[in-house]
Amino acid sequence: SVLVSRGLDLGYNISQGDIHTVPLPKVDFYLLYEVVEHLVNPLGLLHTIKSKMSPGAHLIVTTPNADGFENVTVPPETEGRFLASALFPPYHLNAFSLKSFYYLCLQSGFDIVDASTPGTLDLSIVNYHNSFLDKLNIFESEPAFISWQESLKASNGSGHMQFILRKTDT
Repeated sequence: SVLVSRGLDLGYNISQGDIHTVPLPKVDFYLLYEVVEHLVNPLGLLHTIKSKMSPGAHLIVTTPNADGFENVTVPPETEGRFLASALFPPYHLNAFSLKSFYYLCLQSGFDIVDASTPGTLDLSIVNYHNSFLDKLNIFESEPAFISWQESLKASNGSGHMQFILRKTDT
């Protein structure tokens, strides 16, 4: 593709292809940004990546949180609610909660350094599809809006998850 060619021209080491068959380099850091929910075998990919990592290397994985506030309060059948609908096939093959993805990470043998839900758009998405938040005047006060969104993050209730994983030293 044009973007791959441009990246290679700029000197970046880019691999393109099927995530299960493309040769992965042995590196100290991998990033899977919104990938695992699309895979038939996410555990297999985690094992493959782990086999290419040096001891102590890190992997950051992000994926939607099926238990996130907007995913729970705005039903998938809501007109125009693509993201909620996309939690399930044909867009995503897997819908992970914090608990289920935590378990997957443990199955793969990684140490879990951190698990969080650092999203920032939960309240805006919910209010777009259901204006009940307008009655609370949450959008009229930026500090109140920020406080509520921060509480979603702190309680692991945001719509996206981030896991920082570490390959053990063995």
